[in-house]
Amino acid sequence: LHHRAGSSALELHGTVYSVICLECGHTFCRHLFQDQLRSLNPL
Repeated sequence: LHHRAGSSALELHGTVYSVICLECGHTFCRHLFQDQLRSLNPL
């Protein structure tokens, strides 16, 4: 839906422990990644 609307979106895959960028293959610690997303997108 976001892609069809022209929005920029991250495509990720992973587990409860890590996430993997589907574009570049980089693996991130899920906890740290979610903290970073929260700080960049406050409610």
